[in-house]
Amino acid sequence: MQALILKLIILVSIPIIIGVGIVLTIFYKQLWLALDEWERDSSKWIYQTQQQILYNSVLSQQLLEQYSFNQLQLHMVVMKSLLSKYQQSIIIQNPAANFTVCSYRELIFNQCAQNVYDQLNQNMFYADMYFVRSNFSFNILTPQQQYFIEMNNRVSFYARASFLATQTEGLIQLIYLYNSDTTSISYGVPSGFYNYTDSDYETCMGNGYIEPYDPRCRPWYTYAQQNQGFFIYEPYIDAIIGNLLMTLSSQVDYKNEFYSVDSIDFGMYFIILCQYSIRLCLGQIQNILIQINFAVILWNQCNNAITKKKTFLVKQIRQYNLSKVVIILLMINLTWICCIKHGKDLDKNSQAQFSLSRAR
Repeated sequence: MQALILKLIILVSIPIIIGVGIVLTIFYKQLWLALDEWERDSSKWIYQTQQQILYNSVLSQQLLEQYSFNQLQLHMVVMKSLLSKYQQSIIIQNPAANFTVCSYRELIFNQCAQNVYDQLNQNMFYADMYFVRSNFSFNILTPQQQYFIEMNNRVSFYARASFLATQTEGLIQLIYLYNSDTTSISYGVPSGFYNYTDSDYETCMGNGYIEPYDPRCRPWYTYAQQNQGFFIYEPYIDAIIGNLLMTLSSQVDYKNEFYSVDSIDFGMYFIILCQYSIRLCLGQIQNILIQINFAVILWNQCNNAITKKKTFLVKQIRQYNLSKVVIILLMINLTWICCIKHGKDLDKNSQAQFSLSRAR
């Protein structure tokens, strides 16, 4: 009787064991196939996502920078046009207009009139400062030099408006808009307490000058003097403030002869900050999408095979509700908004400090 029972147990158990083994073998085989397929799909998706992210970031940044640089060149075109119209006596002048002029040399050594300091402390646009390497007082300048300063004073309204407009819009913030002639005079806006005397001595025009700085020795000046058109000089360290900046320059002619170099200094603060912001925003998007992709693919591949994974997958998917999906889509399609907003909110103190730093 015991032998019969044992025989029955063996006969019943063997098929069960074999069946369980076959089921487990098929299960794990399908599991590994599903995991391999998920790995391939995931790698392919990540690669495509990285390509799309790179394309979107480069395209949006290219469009923004192209627009900003086009606006920058447009400012230069208008400024040169105003200078030309003034030289041709097309611009109607107000003979009663008064300008508070003083050289930077006199300003640093407290030789300007008191109202110059009062107005400069009140607003950086109220005083009209100019740089000259010798004969600092306006009254002892040559008539041609006085004419150059007065001309730039009278057409500086556009430069002032352009400067203010770029402080709140766009990627490029104008720092200094100025015109430099062949006698070392440089007039620009906005004015400030700039110490030209503390800069390195420029020797391209000799050593017989009191002031060390000379715009005629700067690389953006020499290049514009020798070439027609508009050009943006490579990033360099400013000689007065020490900031990293770039300069858009263009040659100005008068009576078919070289007369001066009109220039616009602009900073790269927001361009650099925007690049950082784009990488930050896109990195956050990428992390979220990769986790969603992991959950969805694993759900589709293993839904029928791994029942105990369902709870985990549901939790993963529920973490990304509709509001987050909407945010993701907005961040993908409007990366430039993320760039501008994040860049301007990231460091307001640095932005203010940068905007107030005027350079040559």
